[in-house]
Amino acid sequence: MIGASLFLHEARDRRDAQQMRLDDARRRYERIGVDAAMVDAYSPHFQHFVETGLIGEEQRLSWLKALRAAAGRIGLSELRYNISPRKPYAPDFLVHDGPYRVYASEMRLTTGLLHEGDLLSLFAELDRHAVGLYHVEYCGLRRIDRRAAHRDQRPPAFDPDRANLDAECALRWYTLQRDVRLFPTHLGK
Repeated sequence: MIGASLFLHEARDRRDAQQMRLDDARRRYERIGVDAAMVDAYSPHFQHFVETGLIGEEQRLSWLKALRAAAGRIGLSELRYNISPRKPYAPDFLVHDGPYRVYASEMRLTTGLLHEGDLLSLFAELDRHAVGLYHVEYCGLRRIDRRAAHRDQRPPAFDPDRANLDAECALRWYTLQRDVRLFPTHLGK
């Protein structure tokens, strides 16, 4: 009788353990379905971010190529630029960036403009042709005063053949990159 009771108790324990494994397998199977649906839903967005240069390595050559081409199309004189090294970006607000780290590169631009609209045209060209996401931190415009050279006290006249304004702008280019130290691509390897 005691032997049968022990056997029955062990059988129930094995059955309960098997039921727990079965329940766990069902939960994992359901989770796979949810994960697959998420991949299907978000994969096109992720791919778009990769193609537009937000996710992955910086596209500095693309930025410069687009900048030079835009300056040529618009007719900007003396376009000069400087790009700082990429650094982790720390905004003034809390960001949970998950497995990705946000990086930023500062770009300083100076150029002569025929008129203010040239600056808007430059940014529109960058929007269309540069690979990446940027934000204009600031722009300053200063009218070129040619009176001092001529000792002329009249207001400076608009010159349609050369720059009438100097522009100085700061842009911040953003990229996201997976932090493989915290979130390795292949777990367990």
